[in-house]
Amino acid sequence: NEEMRAVALMLSKYFRTFSNRCNLNYKVKQCVTEAFKNGSGLLYFYWNNNIRNMGAVGDICVEPVEIINLLCGDPTICSMQDQPFLILESRKSLREVRSMAEKESNKEAVSLIKADEVDSSYGDNHEIDRSRDDQNAKCTLLTRFWKETENGKTKVYMMKCTKDAVIKEKTDTKLTVYPLAYMPYEQKRGTIYAHTPLTEIIPNQRVANLLRYNQLVADSYTAQPTLLYDESRIPDGVTNEIGGQIPVQGQINDVARYLQGQGMAASSENLAQLFMNDTLDISNVNAAVRGDLNPDNTSAIIALRDAAKMPMQLTSANLYMMFEDIARIVSDFILGFYGKRKLRIEEKGESYIVPF
Repeated sequence: NEEMRAVALMLSKYFRTFSNRCNLNYKVKQCVTEAFKNGSGLLYFYWNNNIRNMGAVGDICVEPVEIINLLCGDPTICSMQDQPFLILESRKSLREVRSMAEKESNKEAVSLIKADEVDSSYGDNHEIDRSRDDQNAKCTLLTRFWKETENGKTKVYMMKCTKDAVIKEKTDTKLTVYPLAYMPYEQKRGTIYAHTPLTEIIPNQRVANLLRYNQLVADSYTAQPTLLYDESRIPDGVTNEIGGQIPVQGQINDVARYLQGQGMAASSENLAQLFMNDTLDISNVNAAVRGDLNPDNTSAIIALRDAAKMPMQLTSANLYMMFEDIARIVSDFILGFYGKRKLRIEEKGESYIVPF
């Protein structure tokens, strides 16, 4: 109805304010880069009570998360929201984790929180003494999310724990969806962990680099030819000085000559270029993207633009799908946490305040 359309329009406009405050565009680019490198990108949304916005306490925050730090309840399910549970792994200092436990009035857990036996913050596989009380030492914090249905409504619950202590007991998050936006770069059938094109690019690029290196070595040895001379006839050696003279008595035939090294086969250069072109094709970098084509009229410019976008259509569709998840998550936070407050709307270079 008319009122709901007005509310939806207002929230759509407010999303720009939220995006600018959280620097969402930059974090989405980080997420896409992470998806290219590791197959999947994640954005984690959470409520931060330390933010003051328009006189209200708390607001939404978002951070990129590596897919390796997410444990899925059923990895064979490709949808994030259909997972039976999710466990988010993070590295926190003892000071920060103990502060969390104190805020949750869980004083018993404070004394149980210990540093990890192997702490990567001190170097690779650096063993530490768990009995010491180093506030800068790190420990692994696990945050578990799961869904429960009550009276026909879906609720998302969470709890936090370390290896030795429960930091936060079962808590209603006031959400109906998991606060994780997921982007696969190339979706694989039967698993939520997507495919990265680096799988093919890395070995392909190694061969291209090896061929280039061999060409460099060959050119280095053949650029300056090797000199052979008759030591019995030139006992004092040969000077390489420009315009220098070598005195010789008698016949000068075969006194000295140069050895020219054998150059690499011409097919080697072609083979290296072939592998480099394959790397570009695997990376969806065609001639239009590289700028090798020169359009000479408006129609050619439009055709060139469409050709540049063509290889990335599937990836773009995955990005748009993630933005839809972001919209659902943000609206879920607004409905669950905002309550009565004032919202600042930015539109066409102007801003105004509306009650929510």
